[in-house]
Amino acid sequence: MQAVVTYESGKKSGDLPPELHCLGKALARGSNFKALADAAMESPNLKEAIKGRICSDISKEHKRLCSMADPSLLRGMTKEAMVNF
Repeated sequence: MQAVVTYESGKKSGDLPPELHCLGKALARGSNFKALADAAMESPNLKEAIKGRICSDISKEHKRLCSMADPSLLRGMTKEAMVNF
């Protein structure tokens, strides 16, 4: 499947791998976000990349929440902190 993208500087085209044809078709049809996500998850390699990105984002957020340097409300150890939570 040939994909064409138009930029201000001109058009670029390339071949999509067969496992991304479903996603390319969904993009070309102007599908909604749910349909695009469903199409993306049909590609095993893209699915693993998405899972890895989500896990990375969760890990970063977890580190931020558990930071000793910039403690969140979850680090409150006093009775007052718990009551105010």
